[in-house]
Amino acid sequence: MRNIKTDNYNNRLAVGVLDDTESTLSDAFRESQESALNSIDLKMAARQALRERLKPEKSGIGLRDLDEASPETQKKVEAISRAVVSDMQRRGFAGQGPVILDDKAAEILHYLMDWQFGAGPLEHLFHEPDVEDIVINSIPVSPAQSRIEVWTYRQSGKRRESVDISPEEVQEIVNRNAAYQGRSLNATTPILNAQMRNGSRINAVLNPVCDPQISVTIRIHRLVARTFDDLVQYGTLTPAAASWLGLCVQSGLAIVVAGGTSSGKTNFLNALARIMPPHLRVVCIEDTRELDLAVPDQVHMVTVLRQPTEGADASRNVTQRQLVANALRMRPDRIILGEVRDAAAWDAIKACNTGHQGTLLTVHAEDADGVLTRLMQLCGEAPETANIPEKTLKDIVASAFQYVVFLERRRQSDGSFHREVTEIVELNGFVSDGVVNQKPIFLYQNGRLEWTKNWPHERIKHRFFDAGFTDRDIQDALSGRVALWDGKRPLSDG
Repeated sequence: MRNIKTDNYNNRLAVGVLDDTESTLSDAFRESQESALNSIDLKMAARQALRERLKPEKSGIGLRDLDEASPETQKKVEAISRAVVSDMQRRGFAGQGPVILDDKAAEILHYLMDWQFGAGPLEHLFHEPDVEDIVINSIPVSPAQSRIEVWTYRQSGKRRESVDISPEEVQEIVNRNAAYQGRSLNATTPILNAQMRNGSRINAVLNPVCDPQISVTIRIHRLVARTFDDLVQYGTLTPAAASWLGLCVQSGLAIVVAGGTSSGKTNFLNALARIMPPHLRVVCIEDTRELDLAVPDQVHMVTVLRQPTEGADASRNVTQRQLVANALRMRPDRIILGEVRDAAAWDAIKACNTGHQGTLLTVHAEDADGVLTRLMQLCGEAPETANIPEKTLKDIVASAFQYVVFLERRRQSDGSFHREVTEIVELNGFVSDGVVNQKPIFLYQNGRLEWTKNWPHERIKHRFFDAGFTDRDIQDALSGRVALWDGKRPLSDG
């Protein structure tokens, strides 16, 4: 954006440099303008002017259109924002306010668009590649006032950010981003879980639940490692482990991806899903759409949780259980279930045991041994499992999945964090003396993920053979002599 008057002003400054007197006057004028710019909150004034012009009767843009933020609506709002900034520039050059040069005008325009469709002064944090979480806390400064502190959790560690924002503005950002889902954070509903327009997951709590005023946690939606090549490059997987899992996925084995908070489960699940054979029909179920699949025939379904207001009809919610049941009617070749947290685990396990091969899901667990215990607990939340003996339920769970992949987020010596697969464990489907038979195929030892020299169980080997692989392919994958994660079976000696 250029302004003729601004250009003339810049030209006058350039000429003045040649003359000491004019240079002194120019410096004084510039200092006075900078002082004026600092003493007047231009950005706040611009926001108020934009808010006035965006009223439906003036802009022709409905409130619902602003919430949905279609590309067409964003273009209209940008045009109105440019008009607001241009008017401020004209008033400045007419002596009715501070002179706003083009660089400042561009900054104000960017600020307005960030406030209307992004996260305001927090927006830049979403574009820094190593930021994983944004944490916002309110800190009391007096009995009636509080201030905001912003922290980021990054690959390099935790860092406090310098962000000028008020508690009221934080609540405004939260509500604007949750509005398109029909949700809001207020005194009636002081706890909010929602998805931002950019895909990030947001949790917010408000007074009286939060003291003194508000707290917000944002998990940024960022698929850093999209492929197995990425995982190998970043050191999350060794080539041998990647080849082995490529063999498993192409053979239609069911896999549980497990780990603690921020261990990289979603990234890893996405990489697994992207090596599925391209001819398959894949149905993906998530709470928030995050996965980026590579197969052309794909269906994404997401849960829907309505605002829990008084008199709200809970039957309008759409749960993981309902979506899994519906997925079975959609002729899926594979089902992918984002992190399972409730009785949907039972539905997924039933699907695995009734001919639906190759199911992938993630679950929160603190170690590989705890994965089956966690799945048992989740299955126990399904009312229909109440009369199933524990031994029978354990048999059902054990036979549903063939492998567990466990990830950890480990702190390095320099204070940064690194995500690594620490175990790939085989489940052969048998339970002995109440204990599920487990056999580690890859284990983190000697500072890296290594093949344990264990071979797959015969009933699992037959799944590889049915998919067209041979003993040589299995050996080549385990030893890392071939790259099977690209979905192409190499030539074999037979």
